[in-house]
Amino acid sequence: MPGRVDMDYVKLGNTGLDVSRICLGCMSFGKAVEAMSIELSAEEIAYMEEPYLPHPIVGHS
Repeated sequence: MPGRVDMDYVKLGNTGLDVSRICLGCMSFGKAVEAMSIELSAEEIAYMEEPYLPHPIVGHS
């Protein structure tokens, strides 16, 4: 098939599992903020989470 690109897979540590590089790049391993021992205020948390909240699409009802 012209223009087709095969997915690149890598091993996930020593688990024996194969995962795609795109999947591995999108994964999170625990809570990063807790791992760094950072305490965020409620206002800071709301600011960080705001882009991930659902928003209406402009031009659609």
